[in-house]
Amino acid sequence: MTRSLALSIALSAFVALAPSRVHAQAYDDSYQTWLSVAVQGNVTPDWMLYIDLNWRFWDDFGPYQQLYRPAVAYRVAPGMQVWLGYGWTPSWNREEQFTDEHRIWEQWTWDLQGLEGGLKVFFRSRLEQRFRPEISSDVGIRFRQFARVLVPFARDFPVHLSLWDEAFIALNDAGLSAGGLWQRLGFDQNRLFLGVGWNIVPGQLRIEAGYMNHWIVRPGPDEVHHVAMVNGFVTIQ
Repeated sequence: MTRSLALSIALSAFVALAPSRVHAQAYDDSYQTWLSVAVQGNVTPDWMLYIDLNWRFWDDFGPYQQLYRPAVAYRVAPGMQVWLGYGWTPSWNREEQFTDEHRIWEQWTWDLQGLEGGLKVFFRSRLEQRFRPEISSDVGIRFRQFARVLVPFARDFPVHLSLWDEAFIALNDAGLSAGGLWQRLGFDQNRLFLGVGWNIVPGQLRIEAGYMNHWIVRPGPDEVHHVAMVNGFVTIQ
């Protein structure tokens, strides 16, 4: 596969994944800061352990959400893995009201191999089972589709452009014990990121920083978060 063809595929995926906001009559803007680090390491040539940690803040640096997500992955083919993981995702609204959420998730990933010019294209499909035991016994089922392209600024140069998009689709309604819904069937949210990455230690340590547009569908006005994001990626050989 040539570099131009791979880039076309990735950009087509972004266009397909990024839903239109034409139908939204109004939305509420906010500004946030998200920090994360992901660590992975091989146990055997085919088995890998993984954890990622996220800290997310409102514009006043009050807590918005945290995420602690361990997982195990198995390589089914070169560049292709299946995963099983758990996530604890506590969150807080503007009034600092706390919501406790736990998730079990499964996913398939495909890291395209052997592309020209150092281009990297990655796809991820994830299915989540979401639990909020303090407010409901319902289980929210949600599908997430992610696509990313990394484009180096020059051959063998450690700095690259990072572009990715992730769409979230709820597969069922999940209700509150007091009435109403905490998950609604249909399109749930979209995250679109543009930034710059740096391979500090190739194959072992990478950081990226940039802007993410985080659009969340609500019964009333939608929410749009303008996010300053910094991510770190560590691979233990």
